[in-house]
Amino acid sequence: MRPSWFSYEKCFKNLLDTISLDELGKDVCINILYDGTKEGLNKDYICKYKNYRNLNIKIFLVNAGSELGSVLIMTRLIASLNLPQNDLIYILENDYIHQKNWVSKVIEVYNEKRNFFDILTLYDHPDRYKQKKDLNFKSKIIAASTQHWRTAPSTCMSFIMTQKVFLEIYPLLRTGISDNQIFKKLRRRGKRLISAIPGLSTHAMTEHMSPSIEWQKLIESV
Repeated sequence: MRPSWFSYEKCFKNLLDTISLDELGKDVCINILYDGTKEGLNKDYICKYKNYRNLNIKIFLVNAGSELGSVLIMTRLIASLNLPQNDLIYILENDYIHQKNWVSKVIEVYNEKRNFFDILTLYDHPDRYKQKKDLNFKSKIIAASTQHWRTAPSTCMSFIMTQKVFLEIYPLLRTGISDNQIFKKLRRRGKRLISAIPGLSTHAMTEHMSPSIEWQKLIESV
């Protein structure tokens, strides 16, 4: 279920606002995959944000037809960009809310602690605190200058990695298996995931919000 105050547009505007207000946000390129027709896009709320706050926004019109189709197109697009190996890629679903300064905190942990992890998520999944398999997972705590992080067993399909790591896991992302299975296989390959504590983002589902943050106030204050 969704919170009563949820909307996809609020999540999208929150993303744009938190990037534009971050001192490092000017370096972020936002690539949007729109699964639908040109006519549908022209009527969509996304269109009114194309030139928002001078952000670098590109919209790609695709005909995916399914979640797996979207993943296949997205991963192929990322691979085709030929980015420098240390550039960061954020694969993001459209129903997340972000805290201010998340961009700077991501750059901070990469600058200070990159040897301790391979992939990160901003989402502090509540399963960490109630599911037996998560409670039994032995996490390591990583302290960057302004944010704590913890190793985690898995996350949803919204996470950040370098282009180098993306290319290493590219074939696995294209298999169509669940996010939980993806991260299970990545752990077996020695890939380490960290998540922000407290969360710097949340999945906007009533039973799955990152704890200890008043997300409604946050999304309405940016």
